[in-house]
Amino acid sequence: MSAHNFAGFLQLPLFAALCLLAPALCAQEDARSNFIGASLSTAFDSNVTRAPEGGGAQGSGIETASLLAGFDHTYGRENLSASAQLGRVLYRQMAPYDYTSEDVRLRLKSSLPANIETDFKVTRTQQLTPLADLTTIRRNVFIQNLVDGSATFPVGALEWRALIGADALQVRNSNDIDRLTDMNMAEVTGGLRYQSGSENNVDFVFRTQHASYPDGAQTVFATGAYQDRAADLRTKWRISGASALEGRIGYIQRRYDNLVALDFAGPAYDLTYRWTPGAKTTLTLFALRATGAPGDSNYLAAVAHTYRVSPAYLLSEYIHLDAHYEWTGLHYFGDTILQAPGQTTQIARIDAVNNAGISAVWRARRWLNVTIEAHREQRNSNIAIWDYTDRVATLTLASKF
Repeated sequence: MSAHNFAGFLQLPLFAALCLLAPALCAQEDARSNFIGASLSTAFDSNVTRAPEGGGAQGSGIETASLLAGFDHTYGRENLSASAQLGRVLYRQMAPYDYTSEDVRLRLKSSLPANIETDFKVTRTQQLTPLADLTTIRRNVFIQNLVDGSATFPVGALEWRALIGADALQVRNSNDIDRLTDMNMAEVTGGLRYQSGSENNVDFVFRTQHASYPDGAQTVFATGAYQDRAADLRTKWRISGASALEGRIGYIQRRYDNLVALDFAGPAYDLTYRWTPGAKTTLTLFALRATGAPGDSNYLAAVAHTYRVSPAYLLSEYIHLDAHYEWTGLHYFGDTILQAPGQTTQIARIDAVNNAGISAVWRARRWLNVTIEAHREQRNSNIAIWDYTDRVATLTLASKF
């Protein structure tokens, strides 16, 4: 998978985790659980293709219109929730990149029978691949379909529960070149959970994952498949009334069927600490180490370190402010695959990305939120052609009934 897909696989799970673990960062979303609505946003991106500063940078206005719907209801011991966001994204100065976005989610949680808890989720997303790192800029819309199920049940002492799970992921690309990285992936998980009260738990988990590329045989850079094996220590723990920790620390090993030069093993973690010192202030700290994102079958595999600090402040009952600063370091490996026979020169690529932003959310009416955001991202690489600076300003109106 090319580097733009690698970046996408890193960014999407990270953003989702931040939304789930630090609600203040996504506070423009209404807390109403049953709703229909719509949103309109206008933005300007100064460097859509993340080209080096200068003549190669191309900016564009971006208009997005979305329909929203959500449902959440409890039936005895079962909870059913669903949400959908369908949108059309238009690039004013770069019309060939227009696309239709999707984000559809369904979840069923149950404790029937009472001592067995199950959680079943289905997710479908569709979006434009990030255009950074492409030597030839092209439009590609990729679809991800995910089915995820898990169950816990008591074993031995009351505080201990067995944990089992399985999920299947399908990735499909619209561009002929990128279809070579269409992927099917399945994962099985098993372990033990120590449960302390209703909010605190620690999981000891082992998982194995298998990925294959249906069309990968058509390119020398793709492998038939790879296998991941990992062990994780996961926790969700409320340290005090004002602070909580959630995340995992683990070790992962990947083995490819063909390209053994891409095999790796090493630590992996993502941790989120949320501190609420007062009724109006929240501070969220996030740390991540990832090696080889799922689906990264190409030569641009990398070790990524990310650190993020995100303060949020409730200015009034109707207005709150969010900010963030994030630093990511990327150390790429496996470049020897690109070299011609007999070529020995190799330059290891190392990138540092600084990302900062601020947003203000105004609840103008019970049914209307107004969000203003400003965002700046800069990448510095030891290979200058990958440097860029990008600025995005966005105004969003979201209405839910």
